Amino acid sequence: MRAGMEGPTYDRMAPVYQRIADAYSLGCVPHAKDRQLSFVEPGMRVLYAGVGPGSAALDAARRGADVTGIDLSPRMIDVASRRFDAAGEVAELRVDDVLAYDPDRPFDIVVANFLLDCFDDGTRSDVAQRLHGFLYRGGRILVADTGRPRGSRIGHAAWYLYHGIAYATTWIQGITPFVPVVELDACLGDAGFVIDEHVVHRPWRGGPVLFESIVGTRS
Repeated sequence: MRAGMEGPTYDRMAPVYQRIADAYSLGCVPHAKDRQLSFVEPGMRVLYAGVGPGSAALDAARRGADVTGIDLSPRMIDVASRRFDAAGEVAELRVDDVLAYDPDRPFDIVVANFLLDCFDDGTRSDVAQRLHGFLYRGGRILVADTGRPRGSRIGHAAWYLYHGIAYATTWIQGITPFVPVVELDACLGDAGFVIDEHVVHRPWRGGPVLFESIVGTRS
């Protein structure tokens, strides 16, 4: 999580972050996270790297997972903690940096949603290596992110227009690079993951590809 992810703007977004993200994604983000839950089983150790306000992590805990969530934003961790308390679920939620975090033992699953796009190309590979190191051999990485433009020229234009609006805002605030194009397969493959599944997400049937999901395995 780069320096901007611990700034006051990201903190201030904590109470409304989830609602904004779900609405702006036109349903793509909730769909991607719902698919990830099918890989979570009771008793699994699951790390949410960049846990945010914690709704996805809470869903995993409700399935019986042993959940850990880290985020650079104290307010995000506070929102997530209150969400878990209200639901009567337990998790280890802590303010920490993915590049510095040192768990006492590996995880069965690492979830990194909209994390890799927060780094420049040089740092992104280091983050992917860290995610790889958090897992047992054979453990799974689950990623949802913006990926890259795909399809026709119209599809490319739609991707840049759609994400350009959001990224221009987060770039000005120092949260993300300016319209990062993330080659998810290559980034995770170079870190040592075997890519098992790559799914694209469209806001409607036949619409432009706006988001991507990856399921990978630590080799």
